[in-house]
Amino acid sequence: MTEEIRERVIKVELRTTQLEADVEELRKLLWELFSSLDRKLTWTVGLLFSLLMAVIANGILS
Repeated sequence: MTEEIRERVIKVELRTTQLEADVEELRKLLWELFSSLDRKLTWTVGLLFSLLMAVIANGILS
């Protein structure tokens, strides 16, 4: 029983690590996209980017 629990914990840790890596990759790709937009949109894009990161973080932590 304890071994099963340990295996499940390891699987969850691996999935969490992969999810964190995926989110970091998404963050980098979004940053590249947003940084290439017109200068006039910088403030709005920054705000939207921050909101998106907050939503993603909220989804991971819940």
